[in-house]
Amino acid sequence: MERIKSGGGATSFATAMYIQKHRKVIDWSNKITNQMKLDRLKGEIDNINIIINDVKNL
Repeated sequence: MERIKSGGGATSFATAMYIQKHRKVIDWSNKITNQMKLDRLKGEIDNINIIINDVKNL
């Protein structure tokens, strides 16, 4: 199995399995960045919903 530039552990294992199956390299940095953006957006949406509920209850 092949190790890709990553922190090791589960990520490199999953990458190696993916390469074996699909013969392509996963761009983990993009996936991780996108996940961080998604988490931030979810947080913003939660904040907006809290504000909407506060305004409704005025």
